[in-house]
Amino acid sequence: MTSDETREKAAAGLLHPDAPPEPGTAQPADDAGLDHAVLTARLIEVRGRIIRTVLFWLAASVAVYIVSPRIIDHVSRGLPGAGGLIFLSPAEAFVTRIKLALAGGLALAVPFILLQVVGFFAPRLSRRRRRAALAVIPLAVLLFAAGMAFGYAVLLPFAVDFLLRFSGPELVPMLSLAAFIRFVMWLVVPLGFIFQLPLVISFLAGLGILDARAMARRRKYAVLAIFIISALLTPTDVFSQFMMAVPLLVLYEISLIIARIVGRRAARRRDA
Repeated sequence: MTSDETREKAAAGLLHPDAPPEPGTAQPADDAGLDHAVLTARLIEVRGRIIRTVLFWLAASVAVYIVSPRIIDHVSRGLPGAGGLIFLSPAEAFVTRIKLALAGGLALAVPFILLQVVGFFAPRLSRRRRRAALAVIPLAVLLFAAGMAFGYAVLLPFAVDFLLRFSGPELVPMLSLAAFIRFVMWLVVPLGFIFQLPLVISFLAGLGILDARAMARRRKYAVLAIFIISALLTPTDVFSQFMMAVPLLVLYEISLIIARIVGRRAARRRDA
């Protein structure tokens, strides 16, 4: 019975106005109110988590700003033949420290960001998937730290040493503080996110969205996409783009192996 038929019966005296709704009677107003309340509650939760994340990021950025002179000194200490860093405008040193603090704060806030994301979706997941999501957080943090460590300890010294070899008697390197720190950040921080590639592909393969055999067949498109991403994430020189593309290619091949394993396990669970 529809709500219009219910109102007609009540008007005709066949149904008491205070009587409970008959089975099958649609309650669009109540359903709409319930949906609106649920949506409002979720939006409030999202807003709260975003505010907490931003506050944590700002607090971490303040901490990085306090130690930023030591970070700059440590990063520039091994510059071969550069003679130290210079700044070309009165505000360059201050603005560079602010940018470095925000980037470092974002790196420190990654575990908290992951906790907020998992915390939002966890109540809506099954117990098994909730445990799996919580187990992913330490792995994601470890991969992020490994990516940044690889960029800082391996790629950065190699790239700086190679690029500064183009100096000579007529070309004396005088590195600007802003330009060098920007070079470091764009070479190191993106690698932390890029190292999440095996984790993302494993997740999508477990859901059946990605197939390892299809990924292997389309490897040439993946290689093209990797070099495009490297060009977008690195400074303008081709050498830095190539240096970032190499670990990306290795990560893609590792992700293929992981996708095969995860895909087989997911297929066995579906067949069981």
